[in-house]
Amino acid sequence: MKELKKRFVIFGASNAKYGDFLINNWLKSLKKNIDLSKIDIVILDYGLTINQRKNLELEKVIIFKCEENGHIANIRYRDMLRYLQKTKYEQVMSCDSGDIIIQNEITHLFTENKYDFRATVEDLPTSLTEYILMGKTFSREMSKLIEETLRGKKVINGGVIIAPRDKFINLCETMCNLIRKMNLFGPDQVVLNYYLYQNKFHRLDKGYNYIIGSVDETFYVKNGIFYDKNNKIIPIVHNAGRYNYLRPIKNFGYGKNFNRLSYFSYYQLRFFCNLTKLFKILKNIEKFIIK
Repeated sequence: MKELKKRFVIFGASNAKYGDFLINNWLKSLKKNIDLSKIDIVILDYGLTINQRKNLELEKVIIFKCEENGHIANIRYRDMLRYLQKTKYEQVMSCDSGDIIIQNEITHLFTENKYDFRATVEDLPTSLTEYILMGKTFSREMSKLIEETLRGKKVINGGVIIAPRDKFINLCETMCNLIRKMNLFGPDQVVLNYYLYQNKFHRLDKGYNYIIGSVDETFYVKNGIFYDKNNKIIPIVHNAGRYNYLRPIKNFGYGKNFNRLSYFSYYQLRFFCNLTKLFKILKNIEKFIIK
């Protein structure tokens, strides 16, 4: 096992499609805002172009070659596991690198609550068990156990996850064991929620994975920088959305020329979020009446 000079690692992952964003926005924002003296950045390479790899080499990050034979959100756990089995980092962070920017120092997250998983919880009730291809992704017994575990819980978002090495390895192994079809969108989120609610985790402030649209609190953008309702810079901003038309921020990126709010997408997303909450309330009322 490789002995390392640095104690912590941040994983990003990309193919050629999102490689430019990773380099010009995600990585740039990391290097501008956090102290990397104790942190390695490892990029899981799922088919980056030659130029993208050259640019990453110039940035002195570690490139780990991987095979894109499934949805990256799922197979990255397989490949983070491969890398972690060869190395001895103390703490591990997995960070989405196609729709996230970092705006402030976050290195303290590696040392605070360091024995637990750390993650943010969305304002949404978990509807994962109702829309995710349960029969195709998990066995009938596992689907039932997941549904029982997540009932009444709010969604833990997998965009930013931090954990001690051994616990992160256990999570990766669970992902590999439970997800039967790696090409599907979404099962990683289901397994993450199931695993973390089965085990102890520390709930991070929403600012450490601020998901535009699903967070109930207001924000604003000035000179390309996201601020919360108290006029404080939001440390980690996540422009989440399975489809581009659902992403509330257009020209998302790091710098003063980026980040224009699409009111249509934003309020459409807010509508869906509130509809999910209403649906959950109605289901609970229905169950109460039936009883």
